[in-house]
Amino acid sequence: RVPVVDAWGELFAEQPLAATICLSRGKWEVLEHLLAKHADEQLLITVERCEQARLIAATFGLIPIDGSVPAAQLKDYLERFRRRKIRALVATHILDDSADFPELSVMIQMGGFFS
Repeated sequence: RVPVVDAWGELFAEQPLAATICLSRGKWEVLEHLLAKHADEQLLITVERCEQARLIAATFGLIPIDGSVPAAQLKDYLERFRRRKIRALVATHILDDSADFPELSVMIQMGGFFS
């Protein structure tokens, strides 16, 4: 066993293992770096699992988009994202085929089967 230390230990202790299993410490560090580097740009972060979207959203103060978001709320989020009222979204494969963001400048794929 490799010990998890500092704030990472607290984060992993509070979250279900299923949500953290595909989001290693290295991925978290890279994500933090990319969010800081592209702080003024429009971002879309894609993940495979709902739990991952919610974990990233809660950690970084972003909006998670997954199958539990009601259609009207999803439409509102996407419209606000297109108008740059929302800087970043964390999405599962729910946006695979349904969303078009020609103005999107950065997409971060944390895992999954996105094309």
